[in-house]
Amino acid sequence: MEHAAGAVLMRDFILITSTQSALQYVGLHSRFIQGAMMVSHGYRHDVNIYLVFMDKFRYMLIRGNAVRGILPDESSIAYLMKEFLSGEARKGIVIGAAELRNILRRTAQPTLIIPMARECNSHVRLGRDFTLIVNYYSPDLDSFLCGKGFGLSRISLDQVSIIVNYVADNGLEIH
Repeated sequence: MEHAAGAVLMRDFILITSTQSALQYVGLHSRFIQGAMMVSHGYRHDVNIYLVFMDKFRYMLIRGNAVRGILPDESSIAYLMKEFLSGEARKGIVIGAAELRNILRRTAQPTLIIPMARECNSHVRLGRDFTLIVNYYSPDLDSFLCGKGFGLSRISLDQVSIIVNYVADNGLEIH
């Protein structure tokens, strides 16, 4: 898919987390990735999924148009995260060190924020390309993040990527 100007349409999913949280709640993290990346017959090619590990100042970027060998089940994705945490790389996955601000500069607009504690509610109609940021790290980041886009709360981590993809696919409005 491309814009009239030739830019590729993209959906960026950013999960801000920590190593401890990823290991302790591997199922939640896996379902977030699964919901962002999978469709009924394969992968979404128009998606980038960032897991930003704030305690390590590192990120894992899963590129939907390049990743291979991931099955649409929780254990396969959990294994992928454990590979990352042990330093292993795989085709379609970029491992890097970057500040959150630098990652946010590269992502699509509009930006939808799921804060950890702070209310920054609004409503937005999503197009085919957007950025979803979920703060699963620290309430201290909420103020910074809420200033970057539209806020939404009370959606669980393991359901939010499925819901947002559905809303965007069908041109619905989020409240």
